[in-house]
Amino acid sequence: MEAAFALDLKHDLVAITAPTLVVTNSGEDWYEASKRTVTMHPHFVLEELEGGTHDIVDEQPGARDRSYCPMAQYALSNDPKPPIWSAIPLARNACQ
Repeated sequence: MEAAFALDLKHDLVAITAPTLVVTNSGEDWYEASKRTVTMHPHFVLEELEGGTHDIVDEQPGARDRSYCPMAQYALSNDPKPPIWSAIPLARNACQ
C-alpha cells in the first residue's frame, strides 16, 4: 500500500479532459487523495459516501450505485456538453 501512496499521478490526472466522477467514502484509505484529486479540474466532481471501509462496494452497494447514476445518464444522453455539476443531486433523485 505504501508504494501506491508514493505514486505521483498529478500529471496523468490533469491530462484527463472528460467529465470525471470520483466516488469515495469517508472510511476509504484513498479518501483524502480523492478530495485533492477533484481540485485539479473543474470537470472533476466528488461523490462522497458516509462511513464504510475500502470495501464500500460490498458494504453500501445501493448508495454506491446511486452515486454513479447521474454520470451514466449523461454518458447515455449523447449530449456533447458536460453535465452541470450542481444538478447532480437532482439527477440522483431521479435514479432512485
